Amino acid sequence: MEDRPVADKIQIRRDTAANWTSANPTLAQGELGLETDTGKLKAGTGSTAWTSLGYYSLGILSSGITLTNANLTGTTSIEEVIEKVTTATSTTGTINFDAGTSAVQYYTANQTANRTINFRASSSATLNSIMAIGESMSFAILMAQGSTAYYLNVYQVDGTGITPKWQGGAAPSAGNASSTDSYSFTIIKTADATFTVFASQTQFT
Repeated sequence: MEDRPVADKIQIRRDTAANWTSANPTLAQGELGLETDTGKLKAGTGSTAWTSLGYYSLGILSSGITLTNANLTGTTSIEEVIEKVTTATSTTGTINFDAGTSAVQYYTANQTANRTINFRASSSATLNSIMAIGESMSFAILMAQGSTAYYLNVYQVDGTGITPKWQGGAAPSAGNASSTDSYSFTIIKTADATFTVFASQTQFT
């Protein structure tokens, strides 16, 4: 018989907060329970009753569900992902790209100098600390250019220099005048504090 892939269906147990408290069940390890009237979520341990479990962060929106730090396994179907874009007007200096804030940064003012980009989790946490070996994260940065163009010429992860592997085989040596340059980075953690970075630069006019 031919083997066929089977897609996992994720279904979360759900009830009102009052009903959960009244029943006070013990969820299986990793089993999720949603309070439909509060939007709060708990994950079972296999031994702790409902009322003794802590909450995970979950917000219910009119258009769907917002999950914070969620790990989904198996095959997951998602209709649409809306990503937050951080806009900024700085034109010089090091860009600290905080993975915990957004995956897209847009610099709307014309750049006035070549710049360093440093990828990190936040001002107080490293990218290394939030990624497991074998995981990847993707980022995009858009930079407006005037008649004299500048570009990203130094690349860092957690403050340590790294040499990306560039689409087409060569790193950019300039920006594109009177355009918006878009840089894409995919960072793969291959060992502790060790990363491989794939990058590209694209001109938009």
